Amino acid sequence: MKGALLMLRPSISHADFLQRLDSALCGLDSSQTLRLNSDEFRLALHKVRAINLDPAVPIVSSLYSTRGRPAADPTLVLRSLILMFHFGETSIQKWHDRLEHDVLLKTLCGYTHRIHAVNTYYSLIDRLYQWAIPDSILPAEKNRRPEKKKKPKGKRGRKPKNSADETNREAPVDQSGSPEPTRKGEKLNLNPPGLPPPWRSRLVRVKSI
Repeated sequence: MKGALLMLRPSISHADFLQRLDSALCGLDSSQTLRLNSDEFRLALHKVRAINLDPAVPIVSSLYSTRGRPAADPTLVLRSLILMFHFGETSIQKWHDRLEHDVLLKTLCGYTHRIHAVNTYYSLIDRLYQWAIPDSILPAEKNRRPEKKKKPKGKRGRKPKNSADETNREAPVDQSGSPEPTRKGEKLNLNPPGLPPPWRSRLVRVKSI
């Protein structure tokens, strides 16, 4: 257990969190204080005060390796997830974007500076599922962040060019000797086989006159 703690950053105890929270709430401006007095935020404040996450630290620390880069404080991530469901948000990405621009929410979560990345949330959820639920019931990869679909290369709406055989194909000729209408993309053959070119027939008429 002690070795596993090397992979995690030192967690803030619940007593230290309450002390920092009271200090941060005293420094809020009037607009944030007004929001804090609303029913939704007062209930959220009551939850983060009442829920002690210290017993969860040994459980979460056992899910991490003893080697590698130290992970984030699990109490901050868990408290953030509790508030996410409290405010009715089901998307971690949207909740993360909301935290970045809301000072009051960051204060209730316990963040003092930068918030954790979105992948940190998915990583913790993945480890908790591996610990609590058998892999045969719900695979852990179901909780990973969905990958973005790659767009197909090439210009959209571009039609393929006609082949050389279709382009150079001669237009059919009816009995009168005039070429039939061609399809789109085909060249009109003005000199069908077996008939003199138009300019030659005109020259013959001029000489006869």
